[in-house]
Amino acid sequence: MTIMERERSGEDFVDLKGKTIDEFYKANLDLKDDDPAALRVLEALDLVADLPGFENLLARKPVPHSLAFHFALLVDSLNSNAYVPVWRDGIVGAFLAFQDDMAKARLHYKNTRQSLPHHARFVVPLSGSGSDTAMIIRPRHAFFLDQMYRKMNIRLRDEQRLFGPVEKEIIWNRDGRKCQNPRCGRQVNFREATIHHVIEHVAGGRTVIENGVLICPECHADRMAMQNLTPIFQEYLQQVSQHPATVK
Repeated sequence: MTIMERERSGEDFVDLKGKTIDEFYKANLDLKDDDPAALRVLEALDLVADLPGFENLLARKPVPHSLAFHFALLVDSLNSNAYVPVWRDGIVGAFLAFQDDMAKARLHYKNTRQSLPHHARFVVPLSGSGSDTAMIIRPRHAFFLDQMYRKMNIRLRDEQRLFGPVEKEIIWNRDGRKCQNPRCGRQVNFREATIHHVIEHVAGGRTVIENGVLICPECHADRMAMQNLTPIFQEYLQQVSQHPATVK
């Protein structure tokens, strides 16, 4: 459902309440064989089943549906022409490592009542009310993406000009879904999000998370203004790197 809505409406997440899901399925009973949204889901699921090391996932106890959901969304995002397919070789290992980190965080909390990031930002939100809403799912997935990205070998096909869907989503969440032009600051929806190279690629700037900020399309169209804001963007990124939890 979420992948289909990403294809159709550009929304990053939708509520997964029972009533919402029922209404969605009723509205899609007559899906055509060539429906792009449905084909996108099937392609992601087929890709998951063909991943190197997938049998290692099957050998473990069943993956909770709430965790499998985030894994499938990541595969869908990576299944893009933006990336060299080398990511397929390491994604299962990174996912198993994430599961191990989560289990350690659970045990740590049980023994000390101190909540490590995997527990506080991924496990705890599942136990509260509203865990099936986009408002809760979104930050959980943001944490999952950030952790998986650190563990994987993800290479862009065009390493100079274009940010891929995963980098775009990580930066969009990191920047509080707001345009980072201090004279703007408006909310930017997922579909229209534009990632600006703080140091332009022509000046040697790399297409990496540490060199990107979220900008609305209108502000990004003013190249001169973007260049003039470079020192402000650099200061912001330095703050992000030093105190990531305080930046929204």
